Amino acid sequence: MTHAEFACVLKCLGWSLPHLALLLGCEATDGPRCWVVGAEAVPQAVATWLTWLRAAHDALPPPVEWRT
Repeated sequence: MTHAEFACVLKCLGWSLPHLALLLGCEATDGPRCWVVGAEAVPQAVATWLTWLRAAHDALPPPVEWRT
């Protein structure tokens, strides 16, 4: 996953770097910030996870009727 693809996935999911870092249990400066600027490669496990999440997000729109 390129840094541009990484940034695009985060935008698609509506996630910020701090939110992703919280989910991954790290500081935003530990990896996510390096990944988004291309200073470090996105780890394969993270790239695969984000790819699957984006696919699910794209395939499953929010429910039309959610209010009771």
